[in-house]
Amino acid sequence: MQSYKEYFDKEYFEKQLKEADKVRKEIILKELKELNAERIIIFGNPITKKNHSQIIKAGNRRIIIPSKQYKKYESDFVAQCIKLGVYGKNLSKRLNIACIYYMQTRRKVDLTNLLSATMDCLVKAKVIEDDNCKIAYSHDGSRVFYDKENPRVEITITEVEQ
Repeated sequence: MQSYKEYFDKEYFEKQLKEADKVRKEIILKELKELNAERIIIFGNPITKKNHSQIIKAGNRRIIIPSKQYKKYESDFVAQCIKLGVYGKNLSKRLNIACIYYMQTRRKVDLTNLLSATMDCLVKAKVIEDDNCKIAYSHDGSRVFYDKENPRVEITITEVEQ
């Protein structure tokens, strides 16, 4: 049984939380393995493609291109996929791609724009063959949270039954 001091001790409480988090992660990883799911964690503040674009003049026309920030995010995304060993998998079955975003700021962000950018990055990294609705069938479980210290996107890819 805990003493009164241990119950209110911040360090003790944080230690208990870390232990609980370890157990949760082990359970989740075990479940993912059983589901034949792919788990990808990309570190860095997620950036949308739509809100971070430039208009340039090409001859007599104006065209929209992705911003330097988005291009850097995309290249970092691909590099991390290579490091994780998921680059070039070219998954082409019907998939649920759940993305949990941890943003660096609490500003409002459009989940559909984040998903669109992530899908484009997954295609660029050749993790999925294409981001059309026959492959990226659903995004069930996608959410946006706040984590100032560790912004990232946690992607879980599971095959959906026909």
